[in-house]
Amino acid sequence: MHSDQDFTETALRPGIKRVDVEGQQQPAQQQSAQPVRFLSDGGSKTSDSKGHHSHSHSHQSRRIFKHNSKKLLLAMIPFVIFMVGLSLVSVGCFSYVENESVLAVLITSRDNGSSVDLHSLDSNDSLTPAVLETSVQVADPGDGRLIVPFFYEGDLFGTIRIPSVDIEVGAYQGDSEEEFRLGAGHGISSYFPGQGGNIVLASHRTSYFRNFESLKTGDLVEFETTYGQFTYEIREIKILDSKDFGLITKATEQEQLTMYTCYPFTYIGNAPQRYAVFCDLIESELNT
Repeated sequence: MHSDQDFTETALRPGIKRVDVEGQQQPAQQQSAQPVRFLSDGGSKTSDSKGHHSHSHSHQSRRIFKHNSKKLLLAMIPFVIFMVGLSLVSVGCFSYVENESVLAVLITSRDNGSSVDLHSLDSNDSLTPAVLETSVQVADPGDGRLIVPFFYEGDLFGTIRIPSVDIEVGAYQGDSEEEFRLGAGHGISSYFPGQGGNIVLASHRTSYFRNFESLKTGDLVEFETTYGQFTYEIREIKILDSKDFGLITKATEQEQLTMYTCYPFTYIGNAPQRYAVFCDLIESELNT
């Protein structure tokens, strides 16, 4: 016979079946089932907690990314404004350089009174300079050329009109930038209308000769001077490289009006070519 104490100790040993008061046997491991379920439930709660924490962290990361992106865009606004302003200033500088570029064959130096040949052109000593006269005269029969009034550099001596392209511009004596700002500059070593030689005029493609690109052969050019009216017809239009610039200033046996400007018309900066228009005299009338 076992005592009650022995029975209790034996019943509480692991793996030993115990008998309750009614005499029914129960597995000793049954008592550990509840803790197992508890641990399982606790593990599930822990997994849910980790998923919630991961979702919250992802949401916070997106918020931080959006915030940083917004700050970056705001920080770029001054840079974009600066770049736009720099672009506008650059375009303005290019336009200024373009308008200030030299177009004429010769540029007159007002400090020493001499001319500088910028295009390496051959000078033609046979060209007859204007004579110091204040009225229209006819040269002696041996020469046969018209003697025109004397014009100082910068003097307005005529007006050029080309009705087909709506051009009307003053003709000024001199081929420096100062004359080009005023209108069309007349080459100081070329002839005047009515003298039977090559009359050379130039102006900027961005101002007075802007519509030159619309000219075509056969168009009429009216040249009214202080001493007479002359009408020319466009015979030929050429695009010349710098090496061919001598075609503009070469001597001619018949009277020819040569007008030119820079080319291409839409070029930014100092355009490399010249747009030359060659005209023949078809009618003239001197003032009486």
